[in-house]
Order: sequence, then structure tokens, then C-alpha cells
Amino acid sequence: MTLTASPSSTSAVDRAAFGDLEVSQSWFASVDHRVVGRLLTSAALLVGAAGLALWALVANKFDAAARGALTTSSFLGAGSEGGFAWERIERAVQGGLSPFVILPLFIGIASVAVPHQIGATRLAFPRLQAFVLWGYLTATALYVTSYAVGDGPPQINLFGKYFLIDVAASNRATGLQLGSLLLVTILTLLGATNIVATIATQRRIGQRLSKIGSFSFAALVTSGVLLVSCSVFLAGLGLLTIDRVFDATVTLGEFGSIWSHALWFPGRPEALLMILPGLGALVDISAAKVNAKPVGGVLANALLGAFAMLTFTAWASDTWIQSHLIQPTSTLQSALVAIPLGLVLLVVLGTIATNATNLKADASLLPAVGMIVLVLLAVASVAVVAIKDVATGGGIEVWQFSQMSLLTVGAPILGLLAAAIEFIPRSLGRKAATGPASLASLAALGGFAIGALALAGIAFQKNLDKSAGALSVIALIGGLLAAAGLALSALTILGANRGPLATSDSLEATN
Repeated sequence: MTLTASPSSTSAVDRAAFGDLEVSQSWFASVDHRVVGRLLTSAALLVGAAGLALWALVANKFDAAARGALTTSSFLGAGSEGGFAWERIERAVQGGLSPFVILPLFIGIASVAVPHQIGATRLAFPRLQAFVLWGYLTATALYVTSYAVGDGPPQINLFGKYFLIDVAASNRATGLQLGSLLLVTILTLLGATNIVATIATQRRIGQRLSKIGSFSFAALVTSGVLLVSCSVFLAGLGLLTIDRVFDATVTLGEFGSIWSHALWFPGRPEALLMILPGLGALVDISAAKVNAKPVGGVLANALLGAFAMLTFTAWASDTWIQSHLIQPTSTLQSALVAIPLGLVLLVVLGTIATNATNLKADASLLPAVGMIVLVLLAVASVAVVAIKDVATGGGIEVWQFSQMSLLTVGAPILGLLAAAIEFIPRSLGRKAATGPASLASLAALGGFAIGALALAGIAFQKNLDKSAGALSVIALIGGLLAAAGLALSALTILGANRGPLATSDSLEATN
């Protein structure tokens, strides 16, 4: 079925979409899913840009430490009391990228793209998504503040990896961090519920779930997994709060307990799950660019559903597996997601190959290809580490840092950027500004790839004191380049309604 849309006046669209709701033209009071989604997407990208810039500084600390440049008085201080130590930045970025960047980025893009793809004029609960937006900004401010107060929230460090708040050493910052994580988890649950309800109740009459666009189907199953996994995470945070308030030891009695596991990011479904929306976008984008249906029909959606189910295998590993080099697919069962992932990529390549003469490249194709590149780099890194020993000590931690940056940060963000560039302007009757969108995507792709490869190179250095200097500078450049790409992407999305008007041909979507 082919849907052709044409630009409409904002007032006409608003009246059709919201009926008896009072629709404000102000961005700060609107309940229009297009406005709210764009603001949430842009806010998440800007927070991500700031986090990646700090991440780059943390990567560069290896060279600084070797040269003795880390001092207690510097911004990246050596960890003295009251000093803003690099360890604090590392903890903040490691713990914050998933809940405060990638998850809200998905919710924001889905808020705009899903109603457009399924033929709906509004979200099921428009005001709820506006609440998610402003609640997210509040939660982010609380999280950042928690690391700026005193020495920051204390955390338990096992194998050099922070994964659990140490409420036994609770301080003023602990409550702020717990509050921010509780709030952002609740908001994620609300946003996911809204997406599921929208697809269930607002899609075109007679349209079956198996026939909806692949991005919308991926958003549906992603939201379903989030409703389960975030509920478990919320329970773990609740028990941590009980520990803190009542000086109990519900979560801290055994580090290998289920709640310790639930609070450790590589051991949660979200560690792999956020690649899924990008895969859905990849299927839709490849089909749109060759003006054909995906090869295999509903096979792509079935594979996306299988991928979502297999992300739950992350719970089957144990927290001590965090010392393993290959994160987050550190066990055989968690690596099973590679099967549907590879098959989806084959569907995409088959769709393009069988209709190559019709291929029309545009701005959204670049981040989609970039996502594939980062996934392949992660796969290649597994082969490399199988035949070459990683340096002991700090090298192991740097290798894990590199691997996680590809699979849990870079690939999901590039896939979601492809969805944003493809769907957000289209929902406004516009086309993405090719120049800025392509430049932003290229910077993000190059930054993630360069940074991860440089960190991987550092991991193989036997003598960090003498060998890691140039590589750490390259990692710094890669991180800053990726941050610049996300910042430019945010500006491009905010200005999506100022892009060129789309023709009816460019607004055709095959379902």
C-alpha cells in the first residue's frame, strides 16, 4: 500500500490531529507530537554531544597520566577530595549515555515517526509525551548535579567497572542520582506505553501489525521490551532507595544478586536493544530509496521481533562476566542476537541489490550505512581479539570501552539519526537539508569509528607510558568529532520545518 502526503497548513493539521485539545503554537507549551518529539530528540542529541566531549577527555587521560599531567588542581584532577577527577567524569558518562541520551532519543524520534508511518494524526496520549519531555530535562539536570555536588555519588567498583551505587557510603549526591534515575526510568516507561498504545489504537483501519512499517514495528517491540526491562530496573532502584533510607542491605548483601545484575548496564536487555530501532529504520530507508518493498515481505518484521526477544538473554549472564573482553555479547546466549541482526542486513542488501537501478541516495542513507559500518567494526574487533592478546591491566578496560562505544553507543545513535533524518522532515511535509544532515552524519560516523579504533589500538600497547600518546590524541579527536556531529544533528532537526518543501514523490512510503 502506498501513502502519498502533501504539505498542509499547520493550523489545518493541528485541527485534524487534536480535535478538542487546545493546541499552542509555542514550542514550550505544545502537545503536538511533532514539536514534542523534535524537542526531545534535539535535547537528547545535545546532552549526548556534551557527554561524548567529556568521554573524549576521559580517553585522553591515559596519555596525560603517562606524562604526569594529571594533577589535583586540574579539571581532570587525580582524584583528590574536592577535585573534579577524571574518574567522576568516567562514571557520569558511562552511567548516563543509555538512560539520558539513547533512550530519550528513541522516544523522541518514535513520537514523530510512528504516527506518520501508521497514518495516525496524533499520539494516543499527546499531553503525556509533553510531560515526558519536560520530565526528561528535569531528570538530566538532577543527574548532572549529582556529579557536581561534593565528591559525587559513591559507586562500587568491580574489575574497574562502576555499575552499582554504593548506598553504604551514601552522601548528598546519592539521593540526587537515585532520584534522577528513578525519574528517567518512569518517563521511559510512560513514553514506551504511549508508543505501544498509539500503534495499537491509532493505526489505519484494517492495517495489520505485520504490515506496518518496519521502523514502527521495531518501535513497538522495542517499547514492549522496555516495559519489561525498565520495570525490573525500576524495582532495583527502589530497593537501593530502601537501602539508603533505612540503612538496609537488600541489594548490597551479594554483589551477584539479581538486583546488582539489573543495575549493571551490559547485563540488561537495553545494552543490545537500542540497535533495533535503527535496524527497522534501515529496512524502511532501503526500501524507500529503491521504491520497492523489502525482500521477503514480512520477514524483516519477524526478524526484528526475534531480535527483541533475544535481548532478554542478557539477563542469563552473571555480573562477574563483566571482566570478559567482548561486551555486551560476552556469552554464547547473548551473542545469539547476531543471527537476526545479520539476516536483517541481508534483507536490506537484497532489497537494494534487486532494485539497484532505482536507487536514489539522500541524506538519510549515510547514517544508515554508518550504522552497518560500526556493527561490522564491532564484529571485526571480536576476530582481532581472538588472535591477538590485549595488554593486561589498563588495556583490558580500554578494549571494553572501545567495544561498548561501537555496539551500545555508536551504532544505535547512527541508526536513530537515520530515522530522524528520514521521518521527521517528512512528517512536516519537508525534505531534510542535505548539506547539514550529511555533514552531521559523516562527523558522527567518523568520530565514533576513529575514537573506537584509536582506543582499540591503545588496548594493544604493552607499554602505555611510551606508546599511547598519539593514539589517545586521535581518540580525543574522534570523540570531539562525534560530539560535533550530534550537536549539528540537533540543530538540523530543530530546523526541519525550514527545509525545502517535499514533492509528492519524495513523500511516498511503501508499507
